[in-house]
Amino acid sequence: MDNSSKNNNSTMKNKINYILFSTFFSLLFFSFSFFLKAQDKIENNTENDSFYQKKINLAWQNNQIDSTLFFYQSYLEALNLKKETEKYILFQVKRLKVAYLVGNTEVIEKSIQELKELKLNPKKEAELIHQITFQEAKYQYWKGFYQKAVDLFKNIPNYEVLKSYQLANRYANVADMNLDFLKIERFEDTKFETASEQTELLSQLFTLYGMPKEALLFAQKSIDYLPQVANEIEKVNVQIEYVEILFFQNEIEKGQVLLSKIQEITSKYALQTELELRWYSLSLKKLLIERQTKKIEALSDSVWMLCQKLPTTSLLLQTHILLRNEALTQNRKLEESEELLNHYIEVFTELYTSNAVQNQRLYAHKSLFYFYKQFYQKAIEYSDKIIENPIAEVSTEINAYKMNALSYFKLRNYDSALFYTEAYLDLTKTSLGHNHLNVALGYYLFSTIYKGQGNLQQAIEYAKRAIEINELQEQPNSSVIAVYHQAIANAYLKLEDSQKALFHNLESQKILEKVFLHKKNYALGQIYTNLGIVYRNLNNYDSAYYYHHLSLAAENSLPEKNRNHVRIGKVYNNLGYAFEMQHNYDSAIYYYDKSLVEKEKSSQIWHSSNVLNNLANCFEAISDFKKAEDYYNQSLDANRVGNEFADLEVALDSYKGLGGLSVFSFSQRIKYYRKADELIDKMRSQLHTANDQLLISKLTTEIYGKALSVCFGATKMKNVEEQVYEDAFYFAEKNRAFVLQKQIEEGLVMNQIPESLRKQYVEYISLIDYYKREVSELEQNNQESRDKKINEQLIYYNQQIVETREAYETLKKKLSTNFTSFQNLQESTKLVTTQEIRKNLKEDEQMLVYQWFKPYLFIQVIGKEKQLFYRIKPIDFEKIVKEYRNCLAKDCNTEKFVIQSNALYKILIQPIESHIKTSKKNIIIPDAILQQIPFSTLVSTSKKENNLSYQNLNYPLLNYQISFHYSSSLWVLARQKKDINYDYDFIGFAPVFGKHKEDSNPLLASNRSNLSPLPYSKNEVEEVANLFTLQDKKALAFTNLQANQENLRSYATKTRRLHLATHSQTFTKTPFNSHIWLFGQDSTQKNITTQKLYASDLYGMSFPNELVVLSSCRSGVGQVVEGEGVITLTRSFLNAGTKNIIFSLWQIDDLATKELMTLFYGFVSEGKTYSESLQLAKQKLSKSEKFNSPFYWAGILLIGE
Repeated sequence: MDNSSKNNNSTMKNKINYILFSTFFSLLFFSFSFFLKAQDKIENNTENDSFYQKKINLAWQNNQIDSTLFFYQSYLEALNLKKETEKYILFQVKRLKVAYLVGNTEVIEKSIQELKELKLNPKKEAELIHQITFQEAKYQYWKGFYQKAVDLFKNIPNYEVLKSYQLANRYANVADMNLDFLKIERFEDTKFETASEQTELLSQLFTLYGMPKEALLFAQKSIDYLPQVANEIEKVNVQIEYVEILFFQNEIEKGQVLLSKIQEITSKYALQTELELRWYSLSLKKLLIERQTKKIEALSDSVWMLCQKLPTTSLLLQTHILLRNEALTQNRKLEESEELLNHYIEVFTELYTSNAVQNQRLYAHKSLFYFYKQFYQKAIEYSDKIIENPIAEVSTEINAYKMNALSYFKLRNYDSALFYTEAYLDLTKTSLGHNHLNVALGYYLFSTIYKGQGNLQQAIEYAKRAIEINELQEQPNSSVIAVYHQAIANAYLKLEDSQKALFHNLESQKILEKVFLHKKNYALGQIYTNLGIVYRNLNNYDSAYYYHHLSLAAENSLPEKNRNHVRIGKVYNNLGYAFEMQHNYDSAIYYYDKSLVEKEKSSQIWHSSNVLNNLANCFEAISDFKKAEDYYNQSLDANRVGNEFADLEVALDSYKGLGGLSVFSFSQRIKYYRKADELIDKMRSQLHTANDQLLISKLTTEIYGKALSVCFGATKMKNVEEQVYEDAFYFAEKNRAFVLQKQIEEGLVMNQIPESLRKQYVEYISLIDYYKREVSELEQNNQESRDKKINEQLIYYNQQIVETREAYETLKKKLSTNFTSFQNLQESTKLVTTQEIRKNLKEDEQMLVYQWFKPYLFIQVIGKEKQLFYRIKPIDFEKIVKEYRNCLAKDCNTEKFVIQSNALYKILIQPIESHIKTSKKNIIIPDAILQQIPFSTLVSTSKKENNLSYQNLNYPLLNYQISFHYSSSLWVLARQKKDINYDYDFIGFAPVFGKHKEDSNPLLASNRSNLSPLPYSKNEVEEVANLFTLQDKKALAFTNLQANQENLRSYATKTRRLHLATHSQTFTKTPFNSHIWLFGQDSTQKNITTQKLYASDLYGMSFPNELVVLSSCRSGVGQVVEGEGVITLTRSFLNAGTKNIIFSLWQIDDLATKELMTLFYGFVSEGKTYSESLQLAKQKLSKSEKFNSPFYWAGILLIGE
């Protein structure tokens, strides 16, 4: 090979080596370069961690929320880390924390979704799974799905204890709960959340579960455990949670102090919209609690402007819509409120249908809206939705009970109002404790309802309890205490206890003058008015004038456009009345005229009607009858709205006044009293409590008494028309029946009709009356002044009247068909005429109707062919009746008996004795307390006569057949009943109650009541039964243990005559609790015991007997009601279908009763009538050696025939 070839080869080899070397170094350089770049990238990532964390912390500590969220988002996107790492979860949780603080729904939902999508190993990464579960639970809580939150918490070891707080059992054993597990130390070492966050969440949950003390404890701990690095927003957020709980507990002052600090922070840092709104919401809640309506409106408007900046998905926006709605309803801006609620439903349709908790919050606001709109039935409908399935906060459920209580109160359905108030109180005490202000509110609600019922003593007691609780608070609410004192004062005023009314009014005055600092504040006006009325009642007229003038000054302290002219008119009216009471009619007329000027400034002119009546009274007093007539008529015109009167009581006074004017003819005056009577019917139909009915009975007694006096005057004229006697009888009979009907109806409906139908029956009556009142009040507005709201309400209420009345009539038909006692009730309360009475009287019978209207006793004699009318003015009549009644019951000495008996004889019998003698039989219809007087004991013998002994006394009425009845209408109804066939002629019951062979029964011995034995009662029923058996008539005698309720129910309808020889007990204040004693089985059906058969039970039973004998002590004693008579056991039997009843007025010797009853049945068996048989039996006993005193025989009376 030549050199050139070698050189060429060498050159090629060098080139190859160069290439290889170059390649190697290139590869080496590339590799090194790649390594350097990779190392640089790793170092840059570490710098990025530090960079983003610094950026995040700086933005956070400077309260730059948007920047904080931006850097979190950028960091998570930029990091090239695996998503399964702990670091990723840590930063997601930190981002969530910020998003929660500002309510950024989009970020929250995104983070939760990303966390849920992570796939973790349950064994190796359990702590991370718990961390994610905690975040999901917190998210569910934040959305309002509390049950889901609790269920998730149960899967976290640290929250295992929360199993006991599931919503379904949230009230169970709260008082006994052991809170040792809640020591904060257990949360300090947790890896995935700060102790502050966990304690804050526990605080929220305790609030939800109605445990505010624990909630406050953990809210405070949450503040204490805030980390040093926490920014102001974080601190404000926790403090806001704390204030919310303070407000929930009504600790307004503490909350206000903290609110002021929060405001300083928000102003200093110009915090974000969401956080600012949370502060505003607390301020708004405070004003809503304090009911500062003007400030509420201004703040609500400011809040609403901020709300426009929020996305529609914001839950905070939803909360503020509901808060604004509450503000609007409190300010009575109901149209705006309705628009807002509709907007809420429209925008949040998905939430409304899927989030049950938020759904119930909406129900609460709808209930409030309809309450303020006065559609109380619809308010109840929405509150019921919450009560039936309580899943929202405890406060929402508590408020639902309160709304129902208030709504039913407005509807005057007091029983339902009391029921829901009690439920409200129970839940409030459980949730907030027994001394919380909301408990005081519940007591005040009780007080208000009882006052509506007329139960004034109960009203006073509950108002006093409300004051006691308020005074236990660290900072008592003086204004509220003043309101409670006013309520007590008003109740005492109605009870006519002016001294106590004065005390509580002065207490209220003292408090409010400190609150308002000067006397001319309009809020004090009502207090001064009340004090003026109290001093007038105490005849301290100088003080009365002083306080009424103070009231005027307070009312006039308002600008002219804001003055309440109706209220000012009332003050002038009160001044006028004070002068009228002093017979200073010129001054009275002066102030009444000023009152008219003020009241006529109102669009509702009916307010002036009572003043016009007062003017008429004044002119009548000074004998200017023409002006009196004019003013009475003006009052009626002002009071009239369409075909109705706005104020029935005022209209009643007008007609009463016109009827009393002597310038009119008797016939014209009677027509006015008939008009008054029509109004009384309307008033009575609108009153449903027993106290209301008794009260109106007293009020109307005056009118019927005056009407009867006018009728009596008409009978003294020549050519008296029959209609005058008819009118007289009508007024007398009308005065008897109404309270009886209502109390029978109450006893019947409450005890015999199934609960579902009973509720319907009571509710329909209540609703019809309520709707009619509302229509009447709305129609009082002039046609021109009616706005859209009034017209809408008129349409609604009129439609409700039609629908409810149809439902009521349908129910009445159903009750009449299925319950015979209900049908009996309807029939027994129909009034009859004298024509009907005369038609049912026999030739030898007449009716004597006694009617007492203080100071006159009216006696009407109604015969087959005649009618007579008497008026007597006895001295000390009520005293004479009472003393004589006591004398009889105590078996007083002969001389005292003759004096008192003869005095009453001269009043009751002597004026009509000549007419009594013309009839073989007299049916006496006595009024009121006369129903407890046995007329047959009245003697014509005077004290002057010698040889005074019971056997020698002259009892004129013992010579005639006498029977009694409670009312002429009931007597006619009994007369018209058809005879029926019976299986037995006599069945008697005598439990005896003494020791007999059955007492060996151990089941009986342990259940024996302490009833005195009636040994002669067994002989009584057995002898009578034998009497009928000997005449081949079927008779039974159930004695000892056989005299039980089971046998009575089985045989009562099968016998012509039913005889009950047993003990009875009567209650004058609660007549339906009166009862007779029999034997029966207890609830186990194993033990034999004594049992009570109540008067109320009798309404559900059938006693179609020709005669029932209550051979028991005091079976005819009961509640005496002016104008109504005695309400007793006997009335129960009458309504159950019995034609005739024999009963006793006082406790009579067992042997004497046996003797009298044996004699009575002996005469009955001879074919004599019941009245004649009783007459003959009494005659015989009155002449006997042993039982001649009226004490032994006079107390047995006959109702019927």
